[in-house]
Amino acid sequence: VLLRGVDGASSILLPLCGSSVDLAWLASQGLDVTGVECSRDALLAFAANHGFELAMSEVSAEAASPLLPWRAGPCALYEGDWFAAEPRSLGKCFDLAYDRAAIVAINP
Repeated sequence: VLLRGVDGASSILLPLCGSSVDLAWLASQGLDVTGVECSRDALLAFAANHGFELAMSEVSAEAASPLLPWRAGPCALYEGDWFAAEPRSLGKCFDLAYDRAAIVAINP
């Protein structure tokens, strides 16, 4: 992993990920990448920009998630309300979280 101070980290969560290039770059660094985004258009744009197919993932019965699970290349993506996301709905907890600009765009 080429990220300073995160040796041993294997998974990362990107809230409100949009079509960020960060998703693919972080995956190329060996991290298990999960993004959450409310806009399917943004998820489609991410997939198209990187030559991935956006494919619906299987939903486990116990997840009971308000989020729709997708896969695009090496990235797990969830479509829905970021504020409804929790470890159970995302299938796990994460070693890291990364946000470059999404949270500041939300009107408090």
